[in-house]
Amino acid sequence: MVELNDEEWFKRVVRGCFSYRRKTLINGLKHSGLSLPKGVEPKMKEIGIDPRRRPETLSIQEFASLAEVLKI
Repeated sequence: MVELNDEEWFKRVVRGCFSYRRKTLINGLKHSGLSLPKGVEPKMKEIGIDPRRRPETLSIQEFASLAEVLKI
């Protein structure tokens, strides 16, 4: 079970990651229309997620961590 602080934001991040089919996480997020903090890539690396990974390779826990670190 994954605990979320903001379920709506989590859903938006997951949708954003999958917004560009067969693309990397960073490309999907950049083109998602989400308001993202500056320095997205370093923040992703800090939590152990390579921005060049494809969204389908992330676990639910990794998506939860990603949503938390991207929240402004």
